[in-house]
Amino acid sequence: MDEKHIRTNLDEISNDLQKHKYKSIFNPQPLDYSIDETKAKEYVKGNNDPTQAQQILGKTKHITIREFDKHLEECLDRFLQAHPNKPMHIFWSSFDPFIIKSNQWVIAKCWHKIKHFGFVSKETNGEVVVFDDCIYSGLTILSYLLQSKKANKVHIICPYVTQHGLDLIANLIDKYRLPEYTVYYLTIVDHVNRPSTITDLQLPYATVYFDHRIADKASTFTDMYCQIVKNVPTRSYLECMEHMFKT
Repeated sequence: MDEKHIRTNLDEISNDLQKHKYKSIFNPQPLDYSIDETKAKEYVKGNNDPTQAQQILGKTKHITIREFDKHLEECLDRFLQAHPNKPMHIFWSSFDPFIIKSNQWVIAKCWHKIKHFGFVSKETNGEVVVFDDCIYSGLTILSYLLQSKKANKVHIICPYVTQHGLDLIANLIDKYRLPEYTVYYLTIVDHVNRPSTITDLQLPYATVYFDHRIADKASTFTDMYCQIVKNVPTRSYLECMEHMFKT
C-alpha cells in the first residue's frame, strides 16, 4: 500500500471523525459498554474462584471513548510540544496491509495534528513515532521497535500502559539492540496475576477494557468482560476503515 493511498484515506477518515464525532462510523457504535451489575454478580457467584473473580472486578476500569480521546490528545500534545517542527516518520504496520489494527485507528484519530509527518520506509533512519491504545504485555510494541531498528529514536504515543509492559521493553533493549525510545503515556493500569500455569507463567493481566475493544486473552480477562458488559465492543469501526483502504 503506497503512502499516497494511506494519506488520502486518513484525510477522509479524519474529516469524518472531526465532523461527526461520536456518531462517526470510524468510532465504536454509540452504545452503553459499562458493566451490567446483575451479570457481574451472577458471574462471580458461578465462578470456580469467586474471590479472585471479585478481585478482578474490583480493580476493573472501563475506559469510555470520550475518556480515551481526552487522554490520547493529552499524550499527543505533550509529544508535539516537546518536539515542535521536528521531522518525524509515522510507523504504519500490518502483516496484512488491508487488516486495520488499533494502532492504525489511533493514527487516524491523531491525523489532523500529524499529517505533516512522513511515513516509515526502508530508508528511514530518522525519528519514528509509534501509536497504540494500550501497552499490555509489551510484546506488540517490542515488535514495532524491532521493525524500527534503523531509527535514531522512537517516540511511543500510548495513553495506557502496564508496568509489566514497560519493564519488558526496558529489560530487552540491550539484548535486541533496540533504538532509544520514549513512551508518552498518561495512566498505568491495574493488573492482577493469575495462578501460575504452563501457559500464563504468572503474567499480569490488565484489568481494563475500552468502548472500542476488549483485548485478547493474552492481555486481559476477555471471557469475563464479554459476559458481564451491557454491550460487547465490535470491530465495526475498524471494518469501515478496512473497506476504505480496499477500495
